[in-house]
Amino acid sequence: MRVRATIGQLAERRPDLSARFAEVPALATRVVAVTAASRSLTRLLARAGPPTGTDRGLDPLDVLVDLDRRPPLDDATPMQLVRWKQLEYLRIAARDLTGLDDLPEVGAALARLATDVVASACLLAGAEGLAVIGMGKLGGSELNYSSDIDLMFVGDGPPAAVEAGARSVMALAGQSFRVDANLRPEGRDGPLVRSIESYEAYWDRWAEPWEFQALLKARAAVGDRELGAQYIAAIMPMVWTACEREDFVHWSRATSPSSSATRMRSCSDARPAAAIERAASPDVRPASTSRRKCTR
Repeated sequence: MRVRATIGQLAERRPDLSARFAEVPALATRVVAVTAASRSLTRLLARAGPPTGTDRGLDPLDVLVDLDRRPPLDDATPMQLVRWKQLEYLRIAARDLTGLDDLPEVGAALARLATDVVASACLLAGAEGLAVIGMGKLGGSELNYSSDIDLMFVGDGPPAAVEAGARSVMALAGQSFRVDANLRPEGRDGPLVRSIESYEAYWDRWAEPWEFQALLKARAAVGDRELGAQYIAAIMPMVWTACEREDFVHWSRATSPSSSATRMRSCSDARPAAAIERAASPDVRPASTSRRKCTR
């Protein structure tokens, strides 16, 4: 019923719909696949009106016609960035649902989308002296539809200024994705932004083995490239020598992720239709605070 209703709404708003279906036979299949899987993407399609001269490249039907072409990045304002995210998300989901991409390709495409959103958020925020580190699934370029994006911030400049920049980046990116910065040292109770020297002091004295494990996927995503590269260079020796710590073997045995519950969650994340439906819609909620706190 939802698919039929959506196509009916599209036909009312788009007198050219039948002609476009005839011109691109695969378009009808793609519309059906997307509307059957996701209410948020159904709403996006249902709002699609006749394209204008300035919006031609930002029309949802155009996105579905050519799934090989990313919509041109539009980040002139925060709302335009949200709209662009929705369109690229539509393209990724359509490629997945119609069998054009496999799971690793979908994960990489979603990670690239999130990285582009954070990069645009940095520009819109005017953040300077700030490197944004991708962690978790974002850092590993293996995002899924229901993932939040884990970020860590490295600053070089007046602490108040770089923290204000980081908070602006989180707020802007948070309009498109759930943003989580709680993998940082001391979790939500720790500074949002640290210098490289401050990170090194923490790793030397207080970091737990799981924190070094998390750093395996750290990637300098956007922002100050030189600062990001310095951060990655600083963590690598510590990551690869963490196994020499006295408590590492005991911790590894005690926190083995091989439980059946963990495997079931991983399988659930891989189901396209269910995961797309759970994923963040345009009214995405603000940053998650569910991460475990780091303790000294």
